[in-house]
Amino acid sequence: MKLHRSMCARSILVIAIGLLCVLPLLNSCSSSPRRIFKETRTAFYTVVSLTIVSAKEEQAQQAINASFDELDRLASLLNFYSNTSEISMVNSQAGVKPVKVSRDTFDIVEKAVYVSEMTEGSFDVTVGPLVKLWDIQNKVIPDKKSIAEKQRI
Repeated sequence: MKLHRSMCARSILVIAIGLLCVLPLLNSCSSSPRRIFKETRTAFYTVVSLTIVSAKEEQAQQAINASFDELDRLASLLNFYSNTSEISMVNSQAGVKPVKVSRDTFDIVEKAVYVSEMTEGSFDVTVGPLVKLWDIQNKVIPDKKSIAEKQRI
């Protein structure tokens, strides 16, 4: 249940980031009739669907592209599967030496810790080692012993 809640919280975070990327690109003063534009892509190892309401298709597509570009940029900083991401560098140096990270990474981790505290762990920013136990592509489900060992870390 805890893992499910953290995935829901992560999805909400991705949606919020998308909204923040889109809002500046939309013109709220337009008198043209508005239409709905939708696009679904993968980002942050999940499916992300954006819905944009705009009078102009070109403007909507710019907002969609900007949102997905920003999600991809942030994912490159926060991808714990990549050895070169800032998060992976922090994780590999934990307890060894400090790692300088971008302001975006710092702010997102700070907010994730805050949300984790406010939800009393329902959103768990430290769930990465547990998530890595599953191999979705090869349909591998870890045994209870492996899960228990990672939960003790």
